[in-house]
Amino acid sequence: MTWWQITLLVGVLVAVDLAIFGAVFSMCAAALRPLREAFPPVEPLPGAVRRRFQSFGFDLMNFGLCVHVAADERWLHLRPARVARWAGLRDMSIPWEAITLQKVRGKSAVAKVRGTKVRGPAWCLSLAGQAPAERP
Repeated sequence: MTWWQITLLVGVLVAVDLAIFGAVFSMCAAALRPLREAFPPVEPLPGAVRRRFQSFGFDLMNFGLCVHVAADERWLHLRPARVARWAGLRDMSIPWEAITLQKVRGKSAVAKVRGTKVRGPAWCLSLAGQAPAERP
């Protein structure tokens, strides 16, 4: 192969990869739009428990180690890392009343938020099953 054929082949492969990534990211953004619109972000209250780079999944999408979390007595605040923002995840503050805890297994938990299955760390999702006075 000549140098221009190799350059053309690499260019085509990069273009195809970018198209695939773009399609996946746009599907993620469309699937998460209802949650994003229903739960606009608010500032965490003083004293909120914060952890960075947590893993969350929404239905079939998994954002492993891509979400910064703050939990206070009123909301679960999700702030995505840059890679997850590229995929369509946006800041959300989900009130505890909107989260229905389904099961806890070790360090992970499963909950429902407006019909969307949410998988995440048990330390924060299990707070949905507690009384408001028991939350951080």
